Amino acid sequence: GYNGLLNNEVAELNARSVNGITSHGGTMLYTARCDEFKTEEGVKRAAQNCRYLGIEGLICIGGDGTLSEVMAGLMHLPSPPQLGYIPMGTANDVASTLDIPRGRPLEAALEVLNGQQMPYDVGRMNGEEYFTYVAAFGAFTEVSYATPSELKHSLGHLAYMLEAAKSITALINTSLASIE
Repeated sequence: GYNGLLNNEVAELNARSVNGITSHGGTMLYTARCDEFKTEEGVKRAAQNCRYLGIEGLICIGGDGTLSEVMAGLMHLPSPPQLGYIPMGTANDVASTLDIPRGRPLEAALEVLNGQQMPYDVGRMNGEEYFTYVAAFGAFTEVSYATPSELKHSLGHLAYMLEAAKSITALINTSLASIE
């Protein structure tokens, strides 16, 4: 995970060590989001550790948001490593766009190992924030972040629609309050 890259706490994964991984999920890898990894200094330290350890590429396992965070971090590097992607999120819009197997992590992992490189555009807004698949502004930009993970996993896309409906209600109430 992110902390492992920052603190040189990594382990080589092979066929034996990942046997049965799909039944455990990503937490068996002790992954977690990390605020320090979102800083330029943190990303540079992780990159130095990767070079020191001889890591030539990274594999991102997660959803669209995780992929976006990883790619945004890598963009701070003068020579980012290759990045493989195993989609394990709720929507996996990026995987759909790139025709990467969704819901089949072993097949996606084989594509990462044996597949061909493909270019992927990364944008930058106002010279600050990087984005990978969507840049948004306005009333509904927080919907994907505000949607509880439990709902994403149980309801899929419908969870986002329900959260958007709540945002509409809040937006209407705010508009009515400002008119009065």
